[in-house]
Amino acid sequence: MDHRCSNLSTKPGASLKDESLGKLQSSAFNDDDDTNIAWIERVLPHLSHDLLGRTLLDEQFAKLPIAQFRLIKALPNDEIGETMGRLSEKIRIKASALTQTADRIIRQGLVERVSAPEDRRIVRLRLTTQGRQWNEERQAHRRARLELIWRGIAPHERDEFIAAVQTLERIGRLAETIVSNTEHQNISKNETNPSQP
Repeated sequence: MDHRCSNLSTKPGASLKDESLGKLQSSAFNDDDDTNIAWIERVLPHLSHDLLGRTLLDEQFAKLPIAQFRLIKALPNDEIGETMGRLSEKIRIKASALTQTADRIIRQGLVERVSAPEDRRIVRLRLTTQGRQWNEERQAHRRARLELIWRGIAPHERDEFIAAVQTLERIGRLAETIVSNTEHQNISKNETNPSQP
């Protein structure tokens, strides 16, 4: 088991020594928003690495431009794929930009265009055999690592782990809405009160 996952129980403002020894009180969070946000910013990027590990495949994925990475992640790991329209909605990108992004990934051999069997006018994107194999190898590595971690933690820690992930999932779903609403409000304010030259 990788004991670095004990960082999940640390609090904002904690020293590295405190984190490594796990001598932190679970209820003792800092009252200062800036400190809490800075702690979250520091910890979140490491969670995926600590829990899921990192392979050469992950390094190759990380080198992809963000638009290409998001497109690959949005595609199901099957032979059916997804329509361009649905993908545009999923990753919130305009159809023209999606087409350009898809063209670049297709040239890398990870994705291909296919016509829907029910209507050849409908174009779908799907992972190629290479792309699916790439995905399957990454998933197998992550699943094996998570199984080791799961078996290595106590029953009460499993309950806490599930609860923590459920909270992260819920906040993650809300995050895009919160950010989008704030940006929309800011745009509305600027349109209502345009700055003077």
